[in-house]
Amino acid sequence: MDGFLAHAIVDATAAAPGGSEARAAKALGVQLLGLAVDRPVARTWRVRTADGRLMALVVVADAASPSERAQFERAVERLVSAGPPAGTLRMHAAAPGHDAFLADLWTTGCAADLPTLHWPPSKRLEFVRRVAQAVEALHGCGVVHGCLSAHNVLLDDDLQPVLAEAGMVSVRELSARRGDASTYADFVAPEVKRGEEPDARSDVWSLGRLVEHLVGEAEVEHLGDILRRCVAPLPHLRYASAAELVAALDSLLATLPAEGTGSPSRRHAPERASRPGVAPSREAHRERPSAPGAAARAASGAAAAPRRLARALRWAPHAGAVLLAIAAATAYVLGAQTDGARGVLCGMVVVGAALVACGVPLPGGGGAKLRGALVASVAALVAVADPASWIVRAGAVRRLHGGEAARRAAVAEIIEAGRDFHGLELTGFDLSEMDLTGADLRRANLSRANLSGARLWAAQVEGASFDAAQLGHADLEETALGEARHLETARCDDATRLPSGWRCVDGAPRR
Repeated sequence: MDGFLAHAIVDATAAAPGGSEARAAKALGVQLLGLAVDRPVARTWRVRTADGRLMALVVVADAASPSERAQFERAVERLVSAGPPAGTLRMHAAAPGHDAFLADLWTTGCAADLPTLHWPPSKRLEFVRRVAQAVEALHGCGVVHGCLSAHNVLLDDDLQPVLAEAGMVSVRELSARRGDASTYADFVAPEVKRGEEPDARSDVWSLGRLVEHLVGEAEVEHLGDILRRCVAPLPHLRYASAAELVAALDSLLATLPAEGTGSPSRRHAPERASRPGVAPSREAHRERPSAPGAAARAASGAAAAPRRLARALRWAPHAGAVLLAIAAATAYVLGAQTDGARGVLCGMVVVGAALVACGVPLPGGGGAKLRGALVASVAALVAVADPASWIVRAGAVRRLHGGEAARRAAVAEIIEAGRDFHGLELTGFDLSEMDLTGADLRRANLSRANLSGARLWAAQVEGASFDAAQLGHADLEETALGEARHLETARCDDATRLPSGWRCVDGAPRR
């Protein structure tokens, strides 16, 4: 168990207070109890207030860089002035320089511990829903969490979530000073790992990873659709806000059996329109217009509407097919190396698919509402699936077999499209100085590849072959090298940055 304030007695290490802790304790009028829990950017002390209460004193770590310290202080100042929203760590007071604050002391654990409780899927999803609500409340205060993980979602005495470290940690800065970013690495959005500023959509990515951590996709039908939307590689394909994720979880939870029953949950179900023993309303007995002229006009209009709709949409499937063909050919032949170009291609595919759906036959001819629902559903499904990115990647994979210049250009295109190298044949490729941060290299063949100076921070390398690969000056921190193959023949040097527990021995990585 590794909560931000959790298990302060079990996991804490005896430590003498430094000057910053002593000053903060004096400024806030509390007594240090001499037990600390370290986090990468802050240290938490158990303290006793003047009236005898046990609380937590959180002080920015001495090892924090100036930029990390400034970010911590800005976050504390903003949260103290706005008042931490519901579901986040409650701050009672802050030191004058905002480099320390007093908070409630939670010792129950954190979200990383929840699998041991064996909750049913609905209860685990409800927990994540509450986390998402707290994240949305943070966004409403102008605060992006930026480092949400299973380890800083604390549990209160009722096992409800309490968010800690909101806005206080820059994972990129932490990694730059070689701090321990392991508790955040699996929950940080890929664009944040690349150095972009976190925003609402990157927090949504972290929430999706939290769902994956707590609930298996196979446990809940249709959960996979929500997960894919949360952790889409491109930010514009994700839910735009935590509130949208809450709405999606609400819809899913309404279909799940309530805890301890076999029927769907009625937590979010609407009230019935009528109940046994209650007379129907007067509106139910209102007579319809009976004038012959009005009835005839109504019947004529109803009969003509489908014909007018069919004539108006006759051209739509053909136009959609042409648009899809143009988008596919453009993506496959020319590729798309910018977010704007990929967005245009994705838009063309979505519109094309929606137009094609206009020509799908419906039972009995359908109607405007049914046709509109079908078109909207197809457009939404296509947008979530992001076929444009698949086509761009397919085109780039095709160009991987060209000359050296074409290879590097194709690799750069795959990097821009989401860093998906899963299963690709990259034997002998020159990937030197490439930014492969967080890349999916699972089962890729990197035999004899030149990865000198490449950045593979937190890359996924399960089953990847590094046979005779060149890793000089490469950055492999936070990468699970133990899951890779043939590392014993790879070549490294003293400048190679390896994960904790690994060293470069006789020119080869060794655990």
